[in-house]
Amino acid sequence: MGAWLRLAGATPAVVRLWEIEQLGLAGGSVERTSLLAALRKNAAVPSAGHYDYEDWEGLRVAEGSATVALRLAEGLGHRVRLGSPVEAVTVAGGRAGCTVRLAGGETLRASAVVCALPVGPLRQVHISGVSDARLGSLHAQRQARAAKLAVAYADPFWRARGANGLSESEHVLGSTWPQGYAVLSALIPPERLGVLLGIPPQLREQELLREIADLYGDQALHPLALYLRMWGTDRWTQGYVTQWVPGDVMRVGPLHGTHEPPFYVCGSDQWVAGYLEGAVRTGRAAAAALLSR
Repeated sequence: MGAWLRLAGATPAVVRLWEIEQLGLAGGSVERTSLLAALRKNAAVPSAGHYDYEDWEGLRVAEGSATVALRLAEGLGHRVRLGSPVEAVTVAGGRAGCTVRLAGGETLRASAVVCALPVGPLRQVHISGVSDARLGSLHAQRQARAAKLAVAYADPFWRARGANGLSESEHVLGSTWPQGYAVLSALIPPERLGVLLGIPPQLREQELLREIADLYGDQALHPLALYLRMWGTDRWTQGYVTQWVPGDVMRVGPLHGTHEPPFYVCGSDQWVAGYLEGAVRTGRAAAAALLSR
C-alpha cells in the first residue's frame, strides 16, 4: 500500500496519514500491507472510502462482541468443553471417521470436524487426512500481533470536552473508541506491541491510562475497571486479525475460507475482511455446508 501511494503521487504527509490509520486498525503498517489484500477487502465490503467509520463503526453488538459467543454457548450447555486443548485431528469419512485427541489422551469421535481456531494456535495442532494444499493454505496465514485495552469509567467524561472518544495515535495506543456508554477501548498495533512488552508489567496500566489522559483529560486516570488483553502473546489467540503482507493473498490462494468435507473451517481469519462479522459469516457458511451433506 505504501509503494502504491507513492506511485500515485502521495506526499509524505499523506503516507503518514494512512500509516496512522493503519496503526488505529492494528492490522499492520502500510509498508507491510498488501494492496491486493486491501482491494479484496473493499470488494467484499463496499464502503464510501478505504475504511469508512460511518460504514464500519455502526455495526456493533449492543452488549459487546463477546455476547455473541456467550449466548451461543448458553444454548450448547454441557456440550462446551473448557480446559480441553486439542493436540491432534484425524479426518476421515464415515459416521465416526474423524477423531480429535485432547491433551491428556482423551479421544473424541465424530462424522465431521469444524475448526474455528485462529490461524496461530491452529499451527500447533497436528492434522492428518486433509490435503497438503489445504494445510499449506491454512498455515500460510499470519496474524497481526496486537493487544487490546478496555477501560470502564463512571461516566463518558470525554463528551464534556466535545470529544466523541474516537482517536488515532502514533503512541503505544493506536486508537481509542467508545465501546459502550462509559467504556473506552483501544488497540495496541503490531508495531507497538514490542514497546508495550518492554514496559515493566507493574507500570503498563498507568502508562496506557496516561496516554488516554493526554487525549481526554486527567479523569482518564481514575477508571472503575481496566482490562488489558495481550492477544499477541496469549497462547490461545497469538494475535488479532489476519495480517496480509505482499504475496500472502496468492500464497494462501483460492482455498481460503473453503472446506474439505468432512473438515470445515470458520472464524474471522477465514473471511477476507476479518473481524466479528467474518466470524459470523463464515460460521453460518460452514454450518450450511455441513448440514447440506
